Amino acid sequence: MSGIEVHYGDHAATVTIDRFARRNSLDNETLRSLAVALTEVAGSGISTLLLRGAEGTFCAGSDLHALRAGDADYAREHAALVSASLPISSGRRS
Repeated sequence: MSGIEVHYGDHAATVTIDRFARRNSLDNETLRSLAVALTEVAGSGISTLLLRGAEGTFCAGSDLHALRAGDADYAREHAALVSASLPISSGRRS
């Protein structure tokens, strides 16, 4: 998955947004990969998800370059994130 890493523990999964060069902002491809990762984690039996960003930066939000490109899929992919059925916590390494 482009820009997304998933690691499983005993009771939780960690999903890391790894686009540090763009401050972990979400472009269309990363957003799609994140939606896929969340779907996979939700179906894995894991009860909790930690969502984090690489290199100590959580996420700058939407990649403005992707928004300017006008990709109609962006809104649909974003909607998939808000429908996740797991408790989600965000954090970063100290």
